[in-house]
Amino acid sequence: MIRIYSLERKFSKLEKKVKKSAMEILDFFSLEGADLEIFLVGDDEIKKINQRYRKKENATNILSFLPPKDFPKHYLKKSIGEIYLAPDFIFKEGSDIRRILLHGVLHLLGFNHEKRTDANKMEIKEKEAADVLGF
Repeated sequence: MIRIYSLERKFSKLEKKVKKSAMEILDFFSLEGADLEIFLVGDDEIKKINQRYRKKENATNILSFLPPKDFPKHYLKKSIGEIYLAPDFIFKEGSDIRRILLHGVLHLLGFNHEKRTDANKMEIKEKEAADVLGF
């Protein structure tokens, strides 16, 4: 189940598009029954989250968090995590919110860009999925 939460009223108009995109992404990765929570947040809120959990002092377009290891086991079987999208930030940088969402899901699936080799793997998978999905 995909749940979308708009933390600012102005983002509610994006909920259907984001949910549809998330469903397409999960289908692409054969995760149709997975649980995913997506929060649409403002720049100030994403900056606070980034500071608290990543010790970075700036706003960003997306943050992805795996479910905590101590979540109830019945929930962990289906949950792939939470994603925080900052639509204003995304649109200011001229990005496609669907492509940024795809990037966040890839992080939840274990992809990262810490090392160049890992970044290359992630970029290849992201491009493959984006091409198929039309993002």
